[in-house]
Amino acid sequence: MRKIKYIPILVPLVLIFAFTSCSLIVSSHESPSSSVTVNLPSRSRFMTYRAEEVIQTETSQGTSSSSSSSSSQTTETSGSENFTIKYNLILATDDGKTYDKITGHEEGPAVFKEVQEGTYKISVQALDPNDNIFATGQSELFQVTGDRESIVDILLYLLKFTVSFDANGGSGSLESTIITGTNQFMVPYIFGIEPPAEYVFTGWALSPSAQEPDYLPNQIITLTKDITLYALWSDINASVSSFAELKSAIESGKRNITLCNDINIDEDFTITASDSLPVKINGDSSYHITASGKNLSFTYVEFSNGYSNSDAGGMIEITGSSWLTLTECTFNNCSTSGGSYTCGGTIYVEDSSLYVNGCSFTYSSEELKAAENGGFIYIGSGAGTIIISASTFSGGYASKGGAIYTLSNADIGGSGEWEGCTFQNSIASSNGGAIYAGNASAIEINIRNTYFDSNSSTGDESHDIYSNKATITIDEYSLSYDMGIRRENIACKKIN
Repeated sequence: MRKIKYIPILVPLVLIFAFTSCSLIVSSHESPSSSVTVNLPSRSRFMTYRAEEVIQTETSQGTSSSSSSSSSQTTETSGSENFTIKYNLILATDDGKTYDKITGHEEGPAVFKEVQEGTYKISVQALDPNDNIFATGQSELFQVTGDRESIVDILLYLLKFTVSFDANGGSGSLESTIITGTNQFMVPYIFGIEPPAEYVFTGWALSPSAQEPDYLPNQIITLTKDITLYALWSDINASVSSFAELKSAIESGKRNITLCNDINIDEDFTITASDSLPVKINGDSSYHITASGKNLSFTYVEFSNGYSNSDAGGMIEITGSSWLTLTECTFNNCSTSGGSYTCGGTIYVEDSSLYVNGCSFTYSSEELKAAENGGFIYIGSGAGTIIISASTFSGGYASKGGAIYTLSNADIGGSGEWEGCTFQNSIASSNGGAIYAGNASAIEINIRNTYFDSNSSTGDESHDIYSNKATITIDEYSLSYDMGIRRENIACKKIN
């Protein structure tokens, strides 16, 4: 059977007593014949950390006051005899009920020996196996004089704390938590509390006006008293001019980010948001993001108004063996200009890999081509793995490839029922209303489960796909809504 340690400590004395069970049996004072089982933490122990002598002194005004000193100190008394203090621990409850001493103590009451005459009180802490306090007690003041032995009863109370929560400007509420029998508390999230408009939760503070959180969700804290935790909010808007500022904004919970300069990402970087709380990055119709030789991953990020005046990638430009992963992202109204050979109105890929899944690309203006080549995505020669699945391209506008222009092998669509892509309402003023593949180069494009609707090419009849020496494989499940028939009549023009 597990042992529960009972450790009274009186500096410099240490005495150890063992209990025989982790459930302590006590008898009620109110009804001597009844008993109750009190379940305390397994292998609990009780530490008497102070037997304190209270010394009567005279103040300068002639009135009496008291001060304390450790019982290990020596005070002058009428004699030099040593005395013994014995004490019993008595479990008590908040409603005033008390119980007899804890049984199972094989050696009787705990003992302080060789105590000198004086006025004392004893304090006790009950510790769990991790040395966390779960109960405390303190004796009344008592005199050690005359009789050689004093016996003291100490009421032991389980710790009890109340943690309250204040929305601090948010809406809703979180019920107070009462913690009993421990001083350890895990800080919760703001369940039931909604943040103010345009703000995000950053943590809990002990003051409503705090600038930084004192505690974060899931942090374990040690309580010493009842506390109120105030929700701390931070403005979700941020303007950034460098990658360091972008990274800091994301780490601090900003969700509406405006670029004030072109941002070069110089380390591997990930943004993972959620469907209900996406991160929004706005290029302010002036700026875009670049990376070379880095791994970038964006999940549930809404990109808009990206612009590049360097010919490439209105929102994102990757080169130098980078890897770009886009999952459940949206891109709207991104474009590039600056020369006669602009590429990738939204994304430019050169000597790098691209994985796109569950994304949406839209462009709402026909007044200006998003790019010369690839209204949404340009894939240069020598690219690595290119996989585009379960994504929608709508309203792209370019000279060649209203949605995608590729000079490298690519897989578009997917084998699963819901993994196909949709190309609709995209326009090419020259060739390939939706897709332009190859430029007198032998590449392979695999298209699966993909649908083409209302795309057009004003330069020829390649309204959906234009192939310039590219091998196009289109599965039987791909469909052109314009013609209402399957792959063999998709508006595809191929130059051998």
